[in-house]
Amino acid sequence: ASVLAQHGYFVEKDVQKAAELVVEWMKSQGYLAAKLVKINTAISEKPKRAGVRAQAVKLVIYLYEGDQTIVRDVEFAGLTAFAAADVETLLGLDRGKPLNLFAFSEGLETLKGAYRAKGYLSVRIANEGGEDVVRYSEENRIADVRVEINEGFQYRVASIQGEGLVKTAEKVVRRELLLKEGDVLSETEVANCETRLRRLGIFSLVTLRLIDDPSRPDYKIVKISVQEGTPGVLAGGPGFRSDLGFRLFGQTAYTNLWGLNHTLAFTTNINRRVENYRFYEYQGQLAYLYPWFLGDPMMFRPALTISGTQYIRFDATTVNAAVTWERRLVQ
Repeated sequence: ASVLAQHGYFVEKDVQKAAELVVEWMKSQGYLAAKLVKINTAISEKPKRAGVRAQAVKLVIYLYEGDQTIVRDVEFAGLTAFAAADVETLLGLDRGKPLNLFAFSEGLETLKGAYRAKGYLSVRIANEGGEDVVRYSEENRIADVRVEINEGFQYRVASIQGEGLVKTAEKVVRRELLLKEGDVLSETEVANCETRLRRLGIFSLVTLRLIDDPSRPDYKIVKISVQEGTPGVLAGGPGFRSDLGFRLFGQTAYTNLWGLNHTLAFTTNINRRVENYRFYEYQGQLAYLYPWFLGDPMMFRPALTISGTQYIRFDATTVNAAVTWERRLVQ
């Protein structure tokens, strides 16, 4: 029930929804014929405190439970890629336990997803939606489940082809791919490859398509279409801070040097204090990003920073050089 109903406040639509949810829960416990019959409301008045009267509602909810349906037998046809026990778990089926049609329906989609993750991209449930998937007997108290699976081919990668590259080197794309020629064509890996290419930040559009190989029916060609974005960045503007005074800041960067996804960036800030002004303060940083440093999925980031800062009793000019290596722990 809603929070209001739980605290004793009568909201008709909330009570109706709560009763319907109870019926759904009953169906998940195998009472497939369960239904909401009627909700009776009786309004009466009772004293809330001395001198004050308030209305109260008495609810009587009539539910029809029906017989509970138990799973007697589970049968699979065409199953080779998974163990039958594992598939029963995916489908939410357990012999001798109540039949949960909601879990079974979701389990069919989960099963197809598990197949596609193993390269069976054209898998289908042959009798899905048919009357022979679940057969009832003994006045719907017993259910026998039969799932006919058409697994199809376990597809592999025939070749990887790219299009749309203008300034970017082909190896920048290939080194981000988790799939190689001859690998099982997992739907999960295809999605991960597309995500990794988008994450580079140098493409405005990335699309992966799977095309049938005319010479081998169980192989597919991975077609990668990209559209390169604008690699340069130029930004700047004025500002004001009460402690630093008037400010100017700017940034310029190029994110695809030599077509290898290397980045060179320069940022600067200049400000003039309103009080105790002695000189223009400044800070500038030149940074470089070298992805896949020395052929390894590691990012090399050298940076050089120069700043001039005015303090109360002294001024300081500092030069700072930093070198960092970064590697993603989770792909």
